[in-house]
Amino acid sequence: MKRILKSIDQIAGRDQREVFIPGGYTEIGEDAFRDCDRLEKVVFPDTVTKIADGAFAGCKALASVEMYPTITEIGAFAFKGCGALVSFEIPGSVTVIGSGAFDGCTSLAGVVIPPSVTIIGDLAFRGCEALASVVIPDSVTEIGEGAFVGCEALASVVIPESVEEIGNYAFEDCKALVSAVILASVKKIRYAVFSGCESLIGVVTPESVTKIEQEAFSGCKALASVVILAPTVTIEYSAFENCPSLARINVPGSARWAEDEFADSPKLKITRR
Repeated sequence: MKRILKSIDQIAGRDQREVFIPGGYTEIGEDAFRDCDRLEKVVFPDTVTKIADGAFAGCKALASVEMYPTITEIGAFAFKGCGALVSFEIPGSVTVIGSGAFDGCTSLAGVVIPPSVTIIGDLAFRGCEALASVVIPDSVTEIGEGAFVGCEALASVVIPESVEEIGNYAFEDCKALVSAVILASVKKIRYAVFSGCESLIGVVTPESVTKIEQEAFSGCKALASVVILAPTVTIEYSAFENCPSLARINVPGSARWAEDEFADSPKLKITRR
């Protein structure tokens, strides 16, 4: 039977530092613990299957979350602004990480995404400035818009073949990102996906990619080498804007781009095959 914990007031005072949620509750309701500034630890029972939108948003002191692998859904902005969270192990039962679920968790340095997850929602990890590494499992089919935007410490990422869609500006302003391995079956590198990744050195796009959209790699100041494996590709205007280090690009003979597309790359040598 569905039983929703609608507010912390049902089980404890709002000034509690630790909360042990009683068994029997199946859902943590929307905004149930929002802005509980003193809350440091929360322990879930094995009956909870859903954390609703904004459930723990603004819990600035929340550093420890213990939960069972019964939870299937982490709602939109569920842990937004939980700036004291350093690590988070997402249960192996979760299939969707909601939009903005960990938005602004500025201390989050590590997160484990289990192979049950199929969708990483829009803005899911936006502004997680300390996030240095993340493993995207090959169960994921969609990475939402801005999912990792502003993750300034993220140094490398492997996008598995299972991914069919990478949203606009998904990795924008990941300033420490040196390596991005794209194995995904996507057809487009969308708008500003890697814009502002100023440490990115090289990139190889898979055979499935036939379009690189505007500003996809704009501001990638260290980008030196690009290999496009598709038999044909269209490079939209400003896709490689402000890439002054770009020295080599290998493209199919039928590749098309605007006349001044590489005006910001004076050292560039283009190889058609």
